[in-house]
Amino acid sequence: SPGIVVPPKLEMTANINASGATKNDAVVKIGGCCFIRSRVKINEERKRSDLYKHCTTNARIEESAENIVLYHPTPNDTFCHKCETNRPPRSHHCRICKLCVLEYDHHCPWINGCIGYNNYRNFVLLIFYVMLGCCYGTCMLASDFCVMMREYATLHGLKIMGAQHGTGILDLPPPWTLLKEYRNTGRIDDDVILRAVFPFLLFLSICMFVFLIDHLRSIARGYTTLEKKTHPDRNDVVNPFDLGIKKNFERVFGNSLINIIIPIPTRTKS
Repeated sequence: SPGIVVPPKLEMTANINASGATKNDAVVKIGGCCFIRSRVKINEERKRSDLYKHCTTNARIEESAENIVLYHPTPNDTFCHKCETNRPPRSHHCRICKLCVLEYDHHCPWINGCIGYNNYRNFVLLIFYVMLGCCYGTCMLASDFCVMMREYATLHGLKIMGAQHGTGILDLPPPWTLLKEYRNTGRIDDDVILRAVFPFLLFLSICMFVFLIDHLRSIARGYTTLEKKTHPDRNDVVNPFDLGIKKNFERVFGNSLINIIIPIPTRTKS
């Protein structure tokens, strides 16, 4: 769960688990991956929301009658007209999940759920591990790919649109050709697999690296992805939740190196 703000109407319509649970143990379904919806307990979400609200009351506010400061994001509670409930600072309504999410970053289509206060660390680690795996695969295949492409160019010639199939510089066979080959021989040529897999892993490595750097920069500045996109185009804007680079990272990942690189449950600093 990213951490949700439980509206009154959601409590009234919540699904009660089969063991005859009380209202505090009511369970609701949100998002989910591969058509499997996640189940969250209302009581736990309410406690998490209250704790988050308590932590955000310590936001740095430097305002007086003579000095009016423009804060982004606002350190004050807001009201959601769609959920019809008050919500803590930095909470935003997700039009897909139809719920307000604590410290809303974005709605991720790959996990079919929101990224927010309670799962942002896991999301960043997911990007890091995917990038690491793709980089490892790219390094393992790079030498064989270069040798294979050199031999292929010597044998067939190097043409922009491909020497045999006309599908580009990699000259990959079209799907129907691959299917025919698999039906006839029961396998696909290793060179074809290498020409397809290596560029794919290289492309993913670059994409994940760009995503990771973007999120690390946001963490360093104390912003979420949404807050960064909606930042006013002014130089006098103050972020009351910016604690400095070190403390911003500790707030997300914790103050232990093991907590940063290993995806184990941890309680980060508020």
